[in-house]
Order: sequence, then C-alpha cells, then structure tokens
Amino acid sequence: MMKLLNYYQHASPLAKKIVFYVVLASTFITVFTSAFQLYEIYRVDVNEIEVRLEQVRDSYGKNIASRLWVSNQSELDITLQGILRLPDLEYIEVYEGDELVAQQGEIPDTDIIEHSFPLHYYYRNELQQIGRVQIIATLANAYTHVYEQAITIIVSNTVKTFFVAIFMLFLFYTFVARHLIEVSGFAENINLISFENKLKLKRKNKKGKKMSWINWWIHLLLYKKD
Repeated sequence: MMKLLNYYQHASPLAKKIVFYVVLASTFITVFTSAFQLYEIYRVDVNEIEVRLEQVRDSYGKNIASRLWVSNQSELDITLQGILRLPDLEYIEVYEGDELVAQQGEIPDTDIIEHSFPLHYYYRNELQQIGRVQIIATLANAYTHVYEQAITIIVSNTVKTFFVAIFMLFLFYTFVARHLIEVSGFAENINLISFENKLKLKRKNKKGKKMSWINWWIHLLLYKKD
C-alpha cells in the first residue's frame, strides 16, 4: 500500500488521471447503488400501505355496509376508529350516496395515499351499492424509514466501493504500472549507440511458458534489428 501511495506522489499526469477516473467511477457507483437501495425500501413500504388499504376493503367492507344500512351510527364510528388503529391510516370517511355520514381521524399534512371502495349490501337477493368509503394513509413513516436507512446504506456502499477501487489501483500498479515505470526509466537512459544495457523487469520467471505479450512488445521495440 505504501508503494502505491509513493507511486501516486511521483506519478505521471496519465497515472493521476487514471486514479481520478477510478475515484469518479467509484463515486458514481456508490450514489447509484445507494439511490437504488433506498428506492427499493421506499417502494416496499408503499406497497405495504397499499396492501393494508386493500385489506380494509376486504375485512371491513361488509361490516361498514351493514352498519350503514341500518343507520347504526355509534357502531359505525367504533368500526372506523378500529380501522384507524392500523399503521399509517390517518383518516376515513363514509358516504351514503353523495352524503357524508361518518368520519374519523385527521387528514395529514404530509404526502398521502388515497384509497376508495364502494359499499354493497344485499337487499331482496339483489346487490345494491349504498355508498362508498374514502381512506387516507400517510407516507410519513415510509419517509422516516428511508431517512433512517440512508446513512447506513451510503456509508456501507462508500466503504465497500472505496476498498474495491483501492484494490483495483493496487492490481494496476502491480501488474502494469510498475513495469511501465521501469520501461520509461530504461528508455530515458538508453544508449542509442550500443545496447549493452538490457531491460530486466522484476517478474517471476516461469519456465516452460510462452513469452508474455508485454515482454514480446518490449523485445520487438527495443531489440529488433534493422
């Protein structure tokens, strides 16, 4: 790691550009992945609220309709109060035709989700629509959940991306950059009259293996005969 830092301090403009673009790409990846994760958290919370609203229709629709049909106001109010005990539900109102006959809760100041469903009642073996229900849910808890998760997700993604970027730079230095430095230093001190000095890269020798493409190009450029 110290060699990598020392290399950066004495690096060429090209090397510093590589570092800059790696950092830039890492930042972009961190922002994109964090935003995607937070959006998924928000979407899941909103879906849960919408499912809860559908459950109110399926579980309480018949009960509300029967209370409305017999004009049992007290029982209707108790039913609506019980519905508002569910998470995120803040306001509910019941209409008989176009007339508002019952309401509970308060409309929140934050962003909301509105849901409406009709009320049906069987009378003389005939299904009749006798009114409708309007429910309002708040998104305040969804926003709070996203904010709470934001710091953890952003910090986690930043740390992971930072170490990946450092590892990539280390690999680049180990397998490419340090050899290019040696080649550059050799080229600056090369004797054009004679080729007594030979370039030797600090690489492990592997017997029985073909010459790498890097060594092949170096050999071709520096030692080819006219």
